[in-house]
Amino acid sequence: MSDIKSFVENSSVPLPANWSVMWRDYIRMNYLSINVVCETNVIDVNQQTLVYTTNTLISNIGAQAGLWLGLTVLVFAELIELLYHLLRFTFQKIRSKMQRNK
Repeated sequence: MSDIKSFVENSSVPLPANWSVMWRDYIRMNYLSINVVCETNVIDVNQQTLVYTTNTLISNIGAQAGLWLGLTVLVFAELIELLYHLLRFTFQKIRSKMQRNK
């Protein structure tokens, strides 16, 4: 009980005026005592392992980037091919009109 008294006196808790006389009653009325008892000697060890490692993360980011960049390059190449065919068709049409007019 004296350990609790010294702890309370050294803390920043304001003490009542009659602390020196009534400290036992004050501690019993205002503080709670908890007894921690070891119920068993069995120790549970919980280990967690990473499922999503750093290597997996970097690999997935690279795969997604490759997929989307690959699709972007593919779409870009198809657009260039479409423009090529449109220009070729237009020039052939103009050339055939010029040959008919001669």
